[in-house]
Amino acid sequence: MLKGKFYNFLYNKKDSHELAELIRKLPDERNDLFKLRHFHPPLSIYMWAFLLKEKRISQIPRYIFLGKVLMYFSTIILGCVFFIILSRSRVSSFLLFTLLSFIPLISSADFFIYTYSSLNFHYPFALLSLLYIIILYFFILNPNRNNALMLGVVMGLTALCLETYLFLVLSSFVALLASRKIFKLYSNFPVILVSFFLTLFFLNPGIIKTGGGVTSWLMYAYRIFFRNGEEYQGVNWVNNWLEFGSVNLYFSIFILAVFCSYLVFFKKIEIPVKVLLITSIGYLLLITPFNLNTTYLFPGLLITSFSCLLVLLNIFERLSGEK
Repeated sequence: MLKGKFYNFLYNKKDSHELAELIRKLPDERNDLFKLRHFHPPLSIYMWAFLLKEKRISQIPRYIFLGKVLMYFSTIILGCVFFIILSRSRVSSFLLFTLLSFIPLISSADFFIYTYSSLNFHYPFALLSLLYIIILYFFILNPNRNNALMLGVVMGLTALCLETYLFLVLSSFVALLASRKIFKLYSNFPVILVSFFLTLFFLNPGIIKTGGGVTSWLMYAYRIFFRNGEEYQGVNWVNNWLEFGSVNLYFSIFILAVFCSYLVFFKKIEIPVKVLLITSIGYLLLITPFNLNTTYLFPGLLITSFSCLLVLLNIFERLSGEK
């Protein structure tokens, strides 16, 4: 036993030396604007650290692949399960099956596969963003304390996953203002705020010392206002979206068709669905200037897809009810 403990001590000590040497060889961030970007929140790192704990170096690629596969199917299953729950007793089994048939179209689109082809922070954040708009839907329908508590907790999780959670929260706030629903929900806002901050501090107490997302957004502000946003000067909004549309043609046609249907049947769409759709579009608009590659758009595209399915659900439900 003593020999084993001594071996572990040497092993850890060796790791510490190797880590220190690796850090010493890292390039100076001050000489590279891209490396002076920001520090992502830790929740995604927690997930990968748990998955790769005590794994040999030769095993790491296999477990990284496993983690990406698990995240891919977890996202699809979460969307399917809640969509079925929301659709229950509202449309016929045939119409429900018709709506669910769009999910393979979405999950096999180029942007969907591309995002999961690399290690990044955007698909864990997308999963939590999907959960956020689902809880938001239930909160609008039934603004009680339990739903407010869950909304605050999920909001805290999104904040611990990616700093662009602010785009998601801001978009949903604007959507609630536009729908005039916010005035009926404000009494539960203290519950949302308390559960939000408790989640932040419980899962990442170091945020008190580091400043967390505040530090990241100050770095963003510095690069944008004092370095002329040179990191994003190569981002061409129009060309990026045109290229996205051509690469993801069938998905784009589906989304455009749903938007047209939304405008035609606007009065038949329930307010919670309108809020979710505005939130989704708002996120995409806010993230577009920072769209260095398609993975940045993925959370917004995912929640837009889910919102579009709910739009179709509303339209099918109302049309079948009028027959």
